[in-house]
Amino acid sequence: MEKRDSSLQSFDYLLILRGACAFAVVLRHYPFEFYTALGTSHLEWLLRPFGYIPVLVFFCLSGFLITQNFILGRYEPGSILGVWGYYRNRALRVLPLYYFSILACVLIYWPESFYRWDEVLALFGFVGAYKIDGGIIFNHVYWSLPVEVAFFVLAPVLFFSMRWLCLSLGVLGALLFIILAYFIYSAIVFWDIPYDDGFVMSRAIWNRLAHHDVIYNFEVFLLGGIAAFYVNGQSRRGTVRGQLFFKVSLASLILLMFARTGIVGDALFQKGKVDAFTLYLLLPLLGFWFLGFTMLYAKPQLIRVSRIGLLFRRALEALGHWSYGVYLFHMPILSIVEKFDILSGSAYQNSVMSFLALICVIAFSAMTYRLIEKPVMRFRMRSGHLVSSSA
Repeated sequence: MEKRDSSLQSFDYLLILRGACAFAVVLRHYPFEFYTALGTSHLEWLLRPFGYIPVLVFFCLSGFLITQNFILGRYEPGSILGVWGYYRNRALRVLPLYYFSILACVLIYWPESFYRWDEVLALFGFVGAYKIDGGIIFNHVYWSLPVEVAFFVLAPVLFFSMRWLCLSLGVLGALLFIILAYFIYSAIVFWDIPYDDGFVMSRAIWNRLAHHDVIYNFEVFLLGGIAAFYVNGQSRRGTVRGQLFFKVSLASLILLMFARTGIVGDALFQKGKVDAFTLYLLLPLLGFWFLGFTMLYAKPQLIRVSRIGLLFRRALEALGHWSYGVYLFHMPILSIVEKFDILSGSAYQNSVMSFLALICVIAFSAMTYRLIEKPVMRFRMRSGHLVSSSA
C-alpha cells in the first residue's frame, strides 16, 4: 500500500476567498487607523480596499456556485421538483440568519426601530431601505441582500440564458456579450447625468444604482455563472495551473482595481463624484479576474504545507464558513462597542476599538454558525452531485 504524504492538505480556495471578502468588508467599514499611526497612509488602498469590490466578489461567487450546482446536476432547473428543491435550499441558507440579524438590530437600535416598524417589516420582504433619515439605523450591508435574493429567484431562468449564450457564442463570446450589453445599459442609464472634469458623475446617483438597482448588479452574477460553464465544460489539467505569468497577471489585475478605486476613487467619493473606471470598467474587469481565479482555484487542491500552514488554512476556511455572520453582524456589533465608549479619539485608540469589535464579530459569527446555520443545513434537500463549496 502506498503511503500517503501527510504534508499534503486540501485547500478550498473559493471558501477562503469568501472569508477574505467578508474580512475586507469589515476592514473597510471599521475605523481602523493603524495605517495613520504607523505612517503608512499611502498603503490605505491595500489595507482597506474599496468596499464595493469584495461585495462584487461575493456576487461572482454566488453566480458561479449556483450555476455550477445546475451544471453538475444537484438541481434540475427544467423540472418543478428540481426548482422547488433549489428554492427550498436557498431559503434555508439565506433566511434564518438574515431574519435573526433583523431582530438583533431591532433590539440594538431600540427604541428608534420601534417607531419605524413599517421599515423593519419591509426588510423581511427584501424591499426595505437600509438607511433612514439621520443615519444608518438597521444595518449598512442590507442593501446587498435584495440584490442577491433577486438573482436567486431568477437563477433557474438565467441558467438557460447563460447556457444558450455559451453554446451560441462560446464562453469568451458570452463574456464579451454580457460586458458589451451592460456597457450599453450603463451608458443609457447615465447618458443625461451632467459630467464635469472629464468622465465624472454624481456619487449619489451612482450609489443609488450600485446599491439598489438589481439589473446593474446582475452583470457580475452572470460573469460568475459564465465562469462556471468554462470551468465545468472542459479539462483544465495542465493549462494554466503551473504558469507563473498567469498568476502574476491575476494578482496585478486585482491590485490595479484596488489601487484605482482606493486612491483615485476614494478621493472622488469625498468630492461627491465617481469616475468612468468605477462606472464602466470595474465590474467587467472583476468578472475577468474571477474567471481567471476559478481557472486556477475552482476546485479544492492538494498542496504540501507545514503544520503552521495547515493551521493558517483551517483559520481561513473557518472564516469562510462564518463569513455570512461576519457580513451581517459586523456593523451592529461595532455599534454596541462604540456605545460603551471604551476607547475613542486617537488613531491608535480607534484601531484598538476596531480590533476589539472584530474579535467580538468573529466569536459571535462562529456561535451563530454553530447554533443557527449548521443545524438548518441538515434540513436542506440533497440530490445529484454535490459541489465542494456551499454557496
